[in-house]
Amino acid sequence: MVARQSSNHPSAASTKAFVQMFAMRRVAARWRSIVPAMHRVDRLVVPT
Repeated sequence: MVARQSSNHPSAASTKAFVQMFAMRRVAARWRSIVPAMHRVDRLVVPT
């Protein structure tokens, strides 16, 4: 992937990268709160 900087939006690439990083951090935080609950549910539901 080639990062091409256009003249009218010089910081478009960095802004997009920042938005992607922010979204990834939000999704990661949400999954860190969801996954333990899912594991608890699996332990309760699935008889081992």
